[in-house]
Amino acid sequence: MSYKALTRYTGNGTQTNYTIDFTYRSTADVVVKINGVLQTISTHYSFPSASTISFVTAPVDTSAIVIRRSTNQSARLVDYTAGSVLKESDLDTDSIQAFNMSQEAIDIAEDGIAISDSTNQFDATSLRVTNVSDPTSAQDVATKNYIETTWLSTSDKANINTVNSNLTNINAVKDNATNINLNATNITSIQNASANATLAQNYAAEIDSTVTGTSDDSAKSWAIGGDETNYNMRTNGKGSAKEWAVYTTGTANNSEYSAKEYAVGAQRRGQANGGSAKDWATYTSGTVDNAGYSAKYWAQQAEASKTEFSNVYQGALSSDPSGGSVSAGDLYFNTSTNRLKFYNGSSWANIEATDTSSFATKGVAIAMAIAQLFRRYKMRDVGTTAFDAPDGTDFNTFDTIVGIHCANRATTAINVDVFITTYNDDADDDPSNNAADTYYLVKGAPIPSGGALQILDGGAKIVVQDGDRLWVQSDTPSSVDAWISTVKDISN
Repeated sequence: MSYKALTRYTGNGTQTNYTIDFTYRSTADVVVKINGVLQTISTHYSFPSASTISFVTAPVDTSAIVIRRSTNQSARLVDYTAGSVLKESDLDTDSIQAFNMSQEAIDIAEDGIAISDSTNQFDATSLRVTNVSDPTSAQDVATKNYIETTWLSTSDKANINTVNSNLTNINAVKDNATNINLNATNITSIQNASANATLAQNYAAEIDSTVTGTSDDSAKSWAIGGDETNYNMRTNGKGSAKEWAVYTTGTANNSEYSAKEYAVGAQRRGQANGGSAKDWATYTSGTVDNAGYSAKYWAQQAEASKTEFSNVYQGALSSDPSGGSVSAGDLYFNTSTNRLKFYNGSSWANIEATDTSSFATKGVAIAMAIAQLFRRYKMRDVGTTAFDAPDGTDFNTFDTIVGIHCANRATTAINVDVFITTYNDDADDDPSNNAADTYYLVKGAPIPSGGALQILDGGAKIVVQDGDRLWVQSDTPSSVDAWISTVKDISN
């Protein structure tokens, strides 16, 4: 007889290792019996490998050895919860439990007395039937003892002796009494095995409907969706894992879109708060979300602005350009006079900071920026007495400080203060008398020997006005060289 989760051996008194020819999830699921007596792992046997058990003491000669898998039938190994992530390991564990139980039930069923396919009669397969009670009804099976001591006459007994040649077969049935009793104990599981196997299959692969009730869907449906003709999960507000990942012709669950749609789809284009990642990157035929434009759109606009400016600014030339490429508003820098000039529609004119009335519409902002006056202030050997810029006078309204560089000339590390005072009416010009009007840019900033400190960098600016002064002070005498860069107000 071929079993799926059961192996039988007969001991010979010397052999200790026996092969397990079925799979199992855990060694706890493997049951070992000798002559019907349950054996204990570690005490009676061990697992030298996944496919072998080794008895501590060799089973005696003719002993019945049974190695079977017995999966937990009282508790599920996996309990699914709504909204949880479906993992392959959980699905495998759940299906393996049901699959193993089905195999074990089949093994148990095959151990029972089955109907022969050839005779349509119960066939004990040459095994004895033991532990049978005396009959009480007309159709009850009678035992040998009952027949010999109660029912049979002396002559009948003589006739029965003629069947003594069949005693071997009868004894074989007796030897399988343990398995017969086990079948009786598990008859409910055996009867339910077929239904449970079908249910397990449906939970694994049913795609035309729910498995049970109105909400239980199969693992296959949750993974890749149901049959769109008979049972479409999307229309039921669920959505499979595959649809949440790649579905792009509608919503994944009647309300939300898939990951692929949010990445490269076009369904949400033009909607409020819409647009996929791809649309925000490359879409140029309109707004992405009915308000904003894509990165590619703004790049094209920047490129167009660059082209427009290139058409306006002619570059550095030694004389006035002419020809069809010149139009009103164009700019160029005259290297002969070191002046910035603009074309007013008929001739080239110098750009004057005090008169902007004749400026062309295009290029005004550029001309104003170029016309700004850059200045620098320098201080050497600044020590413990604060030195100020601009050289004992106030800044003009509204000057802009664009750079402050302090270098350490000492042989040791120093600490530097850089601050601004906002007074214009004190007689002594002493910053120590104006603490309330002192604003530090850095205080006690360390500079290593031979190093430097860039107070302003990266395009940072500080706007100052009339009455303001910038001060530099060190904790070490004659230790700091300072360089300050400013942009003067164009109106001055």
